[in-house]
Amino acid sequence: VVVVVLILIAGLFIYNNGGYLTIKQTQELNFGRLMGCNQETGLSFPIYQKIAEAHNIKFVRIGNHLNLKSKIVEILELDDPVICELIMDPNQSQIPKFVPRKDEHGKTIPTPIEDLYPYLDRKEFKENMIVERDIDKRDIGLTKENSKNEYQNILE
Repeated sequence: VVVVVLILIAGLFIYNNGGYLTIKQTQELNFGRLMGCNQETGLSFPIYQKIAEAHNIKFVRIGNHLNLKSKIVEILELDDPVICELIMDPNQSQIPKFVPRKDEHGKTIPTPIEDLYPYLDRKEFKENMIVERDIDKRDIGLTKENSKNEYQNILE
């Protein structure tokens, strides 16, 4: 549920994505099954509103991005402490991200850390490199157009 907690002088902002999204996506990419990363896999988190009530602290839940800026400004202008829970998309892709590439047999191919998903077209990737790298051995021919399909194949 808590990906990032930002503490301000009078407020606690909780970014709630329903679990541990980074762990969930790592498990999807590398293991094909989920464990202990969200409610469906046995993970639980407190009800933040009840914590706020127990300590007599104002609680605000922001469930979408509509009028987000004005809602945040309103919260920051409060004189009393506040707990603000921001509901996030539990399936939001965290990109760019390091995703090891795989060959046609499913074997992991060493991938340089600067070659992040979503993958650039190989030509564009090479043009953006400051130093030369021997990437051709690792190049499995992904282009910007088909990298999303390859990412989905990795998930399957």
